[in-house]
Amino acid sequence: RELTVRRLAAAMTFSRSWSKRTMISSDSYWTKMCTYTTVKKAQIIDPKIALSHKAVMIGITAWILTGVFRDFNYVLSETPGTSVNPYIDQAGFYDQQTKLQAAPPWYCNNPKTDYNYSATWRYENNDCMFGLTLADVMTKTESAVFITTYFQDTPSDATSAAAAGLTAKNYFVPGVDQMMLLFDHSVITSWGTKVTNPSFEVTSFGSDAVLKSYTRGQEVGIKLEDLLTMTGANLDAENVASFGAPLYRITGLHVQMSVQYGNMHAGEAFDPDDVRGRGTVRYSPGVWTSLGPKIVYKKGSDGELH
Repeated sequence: RELTVRRLAAAMTFSRSWSKRTMISSDSYWTKMCTYTTVKKAQIIDPKIALSHKAVMIGITAWILTGVFRDFNYVLSETPGTSVNPYIDQAGFYDQQTKLQAAPPWYCNNPKTDYNYSATWRYENNDCMFGLTLADVMTKTESAVFITTYFQDTPSDATSAAAAGLTAKNYFVPGVDQMMLLFDHSVITSWGTKVTNPSFEVTSFGSDAVLKSYTRGQEVGIKLEDLLTMTGANLDAENVASFGAPLYRITGLHVQMSVQYGNMHAGEAFDPDDVRGRGTVRYSPGVWTSLGPKIVYKKGSDGELH
């Protein structure tokens, strides 16, 4: 009896233990936490597959290395920055003013220059004002210079101005086309190399013919009259693209120089002597250019500023 009881108890214990194991599912969190997975590798001994795989890997590596050396991706390569600083020869402007005052140009007090756009906008009795300073007629902005060719002098208080002998009038600025435009230009890299005034060529838009050239280190200088000729413009010509065809001296014109630098090779070390600059000039017909009103003070006969 005792033996039977023990066997029965053992059987019952085994049965309970088996039932607990079957309750643990393979998808349970506990099973996932207690599972460790290893990578299984299979080695295939087949010359065709093995050699084909190695040939593909060698080809990919060779293609990558060829691109690195062909495109010089192993060196630092960048597009350098540029800087242009334009200005006007001040002494030349004053000398020209003195010469023209002794022999005024044709457009001073010439009725042929009169232009009426409307009853409100009338450009008549156009005189020339001499003795202007460069600051009176030039405004310098970033990479640009604005030069006044014509202005209307209108007193803010006509009564007090008239009492002081000052009246409204229209004026040309004589000699602006004889001004000398100069500019320094530089090419700068991020690692500190700077090339100031590299060799430079000037061409007109739509043509590769070199109109003017400068060697390295030489400052670029162009008389405005020559610059206008390069673009095909003329201040004494009529702006036929504008209503009524006024003179360009009245409307002004916009001259643009697009500067590009070349002869720099990615596969070679940066050499300042290799830098070449080219400026392409053009103008925009039919436009009116102006910076808007400007307040100036004039001394009248009463000795006061108006």
